[in-house]
Amino acid sequence: RMGILYLEALRAEEPDAQVLLVDIEPACEAVARHFGAAFLNGDIRWDPTRLELSLPKARGVVVMTKDDLLNLGIATNILDEAPNLTGKIMVHVGDLSLTRTLRNGLPAGDSKSIVTVIGHDHLFNSHQVAAQHLVEHKLRAHFARTEATDVVVLGGFGRFNQTILEVLRSEAAGEFHRVVIVDTQAKLQARSFAEQVGFGDYQIEIVEGDMNDPHIWEQVHKATSGVASPAYLLGTDSDSANLQVALGLGRRYPAARIFVRCF
Repeated sequence: RMGILYLEALRAEEPDAQVLLVDIEPACEAVARHFGAAFLNGDIRWDPTRLELSLPKARGVVVMTKDDLLNLGIATNILDEAPNLTGKIMVHVGDLSLTRTLRNGLPAGDSKSIVTVIGHDHLFNSHQVAAQHLVEHKLRAHFARTEATDVVVLGGFGRFNQTILEVLRSEAAGEFHRVVIVDTQAKLQARSFAEQVGFGDYQIEIVEGDMNDPHIWEQVHKATSGVASPAYLLGTDSDSANLQVALGLGRRYPAARIFVRCF
């Protein structure tokens, strides 16, 4: 799915760029054909497959299989074979904890580490990309239109909404004063976030329970009392649950600003 989104964005920016899609699944040839890309049916882990790519001639490479460690290994092999691609390779790492460790937890001056070889700025996480865009282009504009005491309600506190809060803390500190976390494992998730990232200078309210339960939102309403237009971010892994809850909240609180995550 991510590959399709990437190709859609690439074609919007550069409709005539030459693209080669490499995948072990033959069915992906239809996707390549749809986007006007060439297709190579092969396993990128194998040396013979990579030899067919003419890597030194590539303008850039994007590696985004479903396996984070595999992506890192493939990228390292590619750079060994085509060092001219240093700075021109992007590698997806979906695990947020692994992303943070790779970026922040390595010894200084470790020139042989995989991240140093690839480059910190060339590791990307789809949650972080989406969170950065949402904060910069939507949430900060919402904060600017409302009073200073903004409240953010996070429906679900998994990888996506944790990333949202991480970006809010660094990019919009002082523009909101309270965060309400709603999750079936809200306390556990909050402790994990506090250990790995740390909360900022704002109040935290924990509401533990299923966000599909209407009674949960009565507790949330109490936590947001006095705020004319709180921002609700519904970011669980279930698109249908996010949308269903959003519709219910919209009927109950028409002044609320509601954002729904859907892949």
